[in-house]
Amino acid sequence: MTYYLLINEEPVEIGEVSFNTFYAYDGWHHLNTLVKSGVTPVLERIQIISDTNVKFTVEEFLEEVSKYKMRI
Repeated sequence: MTYYLLINEEPVEIGEVSFNTFYAYDGWHHLNTLVKSGVTPVLERIQIISDTNVKFTVEEFLEEVSKYKMRI
């Protein structure tokens, strides 16, 4: 499954899950920067969507990918 970061309706690939591993792409690094900076108004506007059209909040997404091994 592939996940996308939507900021201003422009999709950026965050990463994908394959063989029980999350493979991070550029969007992952952008998301991490925003989370670490703690810019709550921006984080609240971010949408994350999967290739199966499932929508996640930032918090839900981080919980979802925590189930997998990380490949950054």
